Amino acid sequence: MGMLLKVYKHNGWCYVRSLGNISPHPVASFPFGRAQYQNSTAWQDKITGRYVMPTNTEMRETFNPIHGSDEGLLVNSYKTATNKPGSLARTSSQESILYGNALTIRIKPGQFAGFPLILCVLYGEKGDNGNDELLIVAVQDLQIVTYYRKRNTEENAVTKTQTGIYLNDNDRWSSIGLNFSSSNGLGLAGVYHRFSYHELNILPLNELNYFWLFDFNTDTWVDYEDENGNEDSISPFNGGVAQAEVYSNALTYPEFYALLDKYNDNDDQGVIYIDKPSGGVITKIYTETKKVEDNAGGNGSGDNASGGNDNNGTDIGGNGTQNPTKP
Repeated sequence: MGMLLKVYKHNGWCYVRSLGNISPHPVASFPFGRAQYQNSTAWQDKITGRYVMPTNTEMRETFNPIHGSDEGLLVNSYKTATNKPGSLARTSSQESILYGNALTIRIKPGQFAGFPLILCVLYGEKGDNGNDELLIVAVQDLQIVTYYRKRNTEENAVTKTQTGIYLNDNDRWSSIGLNFSSSNGLGLAGVYHRFSYHELNILPLNELNYFWLFDFNTDTWVDYEDENGNEDSISPFNGGVAQAEVYSNALTYPEFYALLDKYNDNDDQGVIYIDKPSGGVITKIYTETKKVEDNAGGNGSGDNASGGNDNNGTDIGGNGTQNPTKP
């Protein structure tokens, strides 16, 4: 039996749908859950079957399961020795190109005061030597912020915009929706959060060719100076992610509401723990491993897992500089 299909274009992207169904629809979906991690498919689009990570090994170096959470993975892991976000993500591959005009996702950013953590990067006009036009959507101190750079300009010629939209505090998840296009232009048209839609009209892009989640692509480099002339690092996303879906067209308030109302952002409150042993402990992300009073080794399971000394008397706790993803 044949099926009638409709092929249409939007912002230069080509979509195929069954004839008669013209509503916005997901064109990519990433559950980012425990099952996907265990099956090494966290970066596999469940709609098309396309993998957007180069290898399963690199996926496992980027994501970690979250203790007590079936829906949600941790991107990156922990603070470095200099108290900065880790930057060892493997999300910036050539395979990670995404196409669409709206994004819904659940996030819980890491606790890195002052550091902008990249949620997604929109790529516009092609530039020379990878110096493309781009709009970075990031989270800084729980606020959604953007950074815009025209093509073929200086690497630090970046304009920052504060949206005034803040994610949930108290270490809670935030279900958010982003529109990348509107009748007024391309960029960050609006944000849905806390059952409200906020029109932002941050629309500087001349084109919208594709976008990345969580990081830059491998050809992008951005230097940014803050208002005081100090160099500011724009870092890969560090924190919990879950249920990301990309949509063909921009979504309306009722459509965002219908998609995100089913999630309870009060679930999984508190500091993120990796559910992955590291020297016999479950690591407390962004701070330090937990220790018991008598400095005994932990058993590596449950919220009360503790650090201390390993069987050889080596201190495996401390300030979070140990890589918790390595045995």
